[in-house]
Amino acid sequence: SNLRPQATFQLGQIALAEGNHDEAIKQLTEVTQKYAQSEAAPAARFALASAYFAKEDNEKAHATLNELVAGTSDDMLRARGTYLRGLVRRKLKQYDATAADLTAFLAANPPEQDALDARYTLALCRIDQEKPADAEKTLRELLAAKPDYRLADRARDEVGHALLTQDKAE
Repeated sequence: SNLRPQATFQLGQIALAEGNHDEAIKQLTEVTQKYAQSEAAPAARFALASAYFAKEDNEKAHATLNELVAGTSDDMLRARGTYLRGLVRRKLKQYDATAADLTAFLAANPPEQDALDARYTLALCRIDQEKPADAEKTLRELLAAKPDYRLADRARDEVGHALLTQDKAE
């Protein structure tokens, strides 16, 4: 029946919301494997990747998100998966891939807060890539869009520090 995969997905979502990552992984893995063709499977795959990410199991999160992004026909879910994969790839120090994912996410016209957070992370990624001028440009775009962005001061400090570090290195 169609109820079992949906119910199992809901149990996984509840466990994830409660911070019980191992239980979430167990329930969500069941949905993605046993009910792979169900309507709940793509969202379960995203939630499963979120649980792995929360546990800092970035290799498993990355593999799960690659499956999701390649396999879903749901544009919004693909965009959210691409964004989360960008965050995972930054943890894995795959900075070029991070920048590509965040740029692709921004091209999908996400909700404003998500777009701002993606731009902020992209600025940090540019610092990771040792491209402080690009980080500054990304930050200027973010602040032009939302001057009172909640992390604006922190972002300015990060970029300023990166620019100073670059000047000293040259």
